Amino acid sequence: MLHRSILFVEKKKQKSITLRLFSFANLQPQPKEVYSFNEITSQISEQQSMMTEIRNMTMEEFDVFAYNELNAIDNIDLIILRGHIIIEYLLNCYLESISQTDNSDFSKEHFSFAHKIKIATHFGPLGSREVNLNRELVLLNKLRNSVAHTLTYDKAQLDDFFAELDKKTHSLNRPSDVKGKLMASIAIICGAIQGAYKL
Repeated sequence: MLHRSILFVEKKKQKSITLRLFSFANLQPQPKEVYSFNEITSQISEQQSMMTEIRNMTMEEFDVFAYNELNAIDNIDLIILRGHIIIEYLLNCYLESISQTDNSDFSKEHFSFAHKIKIATHFGPLGSREVNLNRELVLLNKLRNSVAHTLTYDKAQLDDFFAELDKKTHSLNRPSDVKGKLMASIAIICGAIQGAYKL
């Protein structure tokens, strides 16, 4: 018998949210955790705080941060998701650095990752003219969407992502295992984005 589960979010009167896991096999609710409104607000504040920390990191500090965040994970789907988030943090920093608005904060804007890529493209290539990584950002976003909508990455999309990056960074010696190659690819993109706004 096929066994699937679905997660429901229920709002409660005391401004809290109960997450309930329903199993299609028996449809019995199993409460997981209750988050108060204050806890959810606190998590949003932590995200804003993380964005502030990343803005203030040196390139070396960011490299250590990103490596530790990704190396702690063995699941390729999760590396894709976390790598996407890390790159989006940097993309926010890059867009803020070229913004004409004082104190712009792209982490608070309601732009999707795809929109941020389009905005960045209008200001030139990410990386250099010879090694423009805008296409790789689009492919990474497709990979992320594959994981988000199907709970697993599309191998063909991952191969396309690697192949596109290999065309531009063929002189770099990257690991051959999927995790190592993915982490190195994310590092290359992070370096290109940082180079665009830190240097």
